[in-house]
Amino acid sequence: MRVVFDANGLMTPSQHNVDVFDEAERLIGGYDAVVPDAVVRELKALADKGDKDAAVGLRFAEERCEVVDTEPTHGDDAVVETAEATEGDSAVVTNDAKLKDRLLERNVPVLYLRQKNRLEAEYP
Repeated sequence: MRVVFDANGLMTPSQHNVDVFDEAERLIGGYDAVVPDAVVRELKALADKGDKDAAVGLRFAEERCEVVDTEPTHGDDAVVETAEATEGDSAVVTNDAKLKDRLLERNVPVLYLRQKNRLEAEYP
């Protein structure tokens, strides 16, 4: 199983003190953590503007995830492309409602923040 992290998913530890990596393992077991390069660029741009949550997210992306190259330059599009590339063997960590709906429509499970203290899984 591959778990794709989007920008706000990687900022969750800083914003809500929730270890998204441990929570993902609790929900689905062992997995490979990946982040699209477009998401890394998005986090870097925010961090360069002084966003401390983005700086933490960037550190997690670089230290705990495999960064994968994607065609789309927009973070959400890159997350969808990365998740769909494994043909049913991916889930995505995101708190973005529009992205969540988009992923579920494409049969991609979503792990999202619930009650600001844990992740919950939603399956298509």
